[in-house]
Amino acid sequence: MSSTSIPSDSIILAPAEDRESKTPEMSFEDLYRVVVEMSTSLEQVTLQNNKLVQLNGELIKKVESLELSVKELKENCASKKTFAQVVTAGLKSSAAQVSFIKAAEIANDTEKRNAAVILDKVELPENVSDDGQFGQALLKACEVQEDSVSVFRLQKRVGPPLLKIQLQKKEDARKMMSQFNKIKSTVQGCSSAIIRPDLSKPERERQRAAWKEAVMKNNKAGEFLFTVRNLECVKVQYKEGEAHRAWEIRETRTSNTQ
Repeated sequence: MSSTSIPSDSIILAPAEDRESKTPEMSFEDLYRVVVEMSTSLEQVTLQNNKLVQLNGELIKKVESLELSVKELKENCASKKTFAQVVTAGLKSSAAQVSFIKAAEIANDTEKRNAAVILDKVELPENVSDDGQFGQALLKACEVQEDSVSVFRLQKRVGPPLLKIQLQKKEDARKMMSQFNKIKSTVQGCSSAIIRPDLSKPERERQRAAWKEAVMKNNKAGEFLFTVRNLECVKVQYKEGEAHRAWEIRETRTSNTQ
């Protein structure tokens, strides 16, 4: 059987609507959903880009700050200034020098006062001209071992002058404070004397207030139960079975240093 060939230009195509469509149909809802998802994705990408730009700006600032710090460190190292040189430079100002001098004077004055005591109501005979001899006698009576002692007379408006006994160690001053009332009757002119620390003006005010409180409490108790230690009113620590010291009622304005 012979086949008959048909020329290509004689082939007749079927109409488009008669052919089966290979593209799936998309509804309006599906299309809307796709557009919304694309818009959301684009917004997220934009936000991420903005964050990256912000982080990049912060990173640039930190790098610039680090470069500046390194530069300053190099300049400081190049100067080769020691800590002592820096402090010395700061002390060149007159205000700084005055401040340090005052601090040193205060510290020195405090140390001297801690190593001194004040005696009040000392009745030295008129023929006693050498206060050094009186100081030595006081050291011996209190059993304080020091080679030398300085005695200064502090004039008061009324009555005999105060005597300032300047020792070398604060421990010796404390020992004299603790021993004085026991031995004062054996030292010429000290039978009625009162001893106290060499206090600054604010400390003296605190001591007066503390003694005022102690006197009021002792007056109320009718016996010696309160005294002053370290500028504070404290209770006397009697040993078990020890008799309490007698107390005479006195005015609260009276200060004491027993």
